[in-house]
Amino acid sequence: MKKIKIKNTIREVFPDASKGDCDVFAVFDFDETVAITDSNIHVVDKESGERKRSFSPDEYAVKFGTGEEKLADNEVFDYSEFDDVDPDTTKTTEVFEILKNVVECGVTSAAILTARGKDAEPGIKSFLSKLGVNLQVIDAVSTSAPSAKAQKFRGYARQFNPSTMHFYEDSDPNRKAVEEIVLKSPEFEGITVYIHNVKDGKKENLGHVEVTYMPEPEPSNPMIKEAREKTAELIVEALTATDVNRVESIARREIREFLRQNLEKKVVAFVQKELKGRDNEKVIRDIAAKVIVDLYRALWVKRSFWEQDLK
Repeated sequence: MKKIKIKNTIREVFPDASKGDCDVFAVFDFDETVAITDSNIHVVDKESGERKRSFSPDEYAVKFGTGEEKLADNEVFDYSEFDDVDPDTTKTTEVFEILKNVVECGVTSAAILTARGKDAEPGIKSFLSKLGVNLQVIDAVSTSAPSAKAQKFRGYARQFNPSTMHFYEDSDPNRKAVEEIVLKSPEFEGITVYIHNVKDGKKENLGHVEVTYMPEPEPSNPMIKEAREKTAELIVEALTATDVNRVESIARREIREFLRQNLEKKVVAFVQKELKGRDNEKVIRDIAAKVIVDLYRALWVKRSFWEQDLK
């Protein structure tokens, strides 16, 4: 009973991205997270192409992502086994079922973010499409460097601006890099981020993190505080009435511009959220068709008013 209670508590604290909550953007690693394949990354000689050693996706992420192992000057990676996704040797996972739920909100509600090369993007898209999962955002960063995925994740926050984001990843360095960039990047202000620890396509019971943006705190040094206050006083004393009016005018203009930009962003995000899904798309098409029909009808009925002017 205790084990079940603990497990349920963990799931409540770190909820999954799921259907019904469409103000969310979920990011999924592919290999060992959404799908498990028998493909390996090989290290080959740059000139002869001779294969020297091989790594599973998990081994590759750990060894090269952390810098534990590095290529020699005469070595390169061979990702050829990942250029396509073989449906006969690729199995979906428990995390794949979470992805299926999320995309019911629309094709831009989730992303696949993989360390594979760019050539793998069409294969991943085709593989998921055959399983009923249609995604618009599939990004292959072509490197095991954790910073590459972290930068992409930040780009998603800027582009989609959801209230909640999820990151499903089996690599410890990649999860850590995303956690660090969330903490320090203002793009994540107002966004709650859940980082999920995945192993062999299943969510682990430990290792999940809830992260929110933490702005730099104001310095607590009393000397700095006093210096700022004194500087402000000197500036105010030096300003003439004309200067004050000009500053007020600039401030009002900047505030209006700030509100305009942020209001527009919030409205767009709200509309995108409300209009996601096939039902809404059908309603919009029906409304557009009705408007066009009504327009032509009105033009015909009132043609006596505008026909002569055109002639």
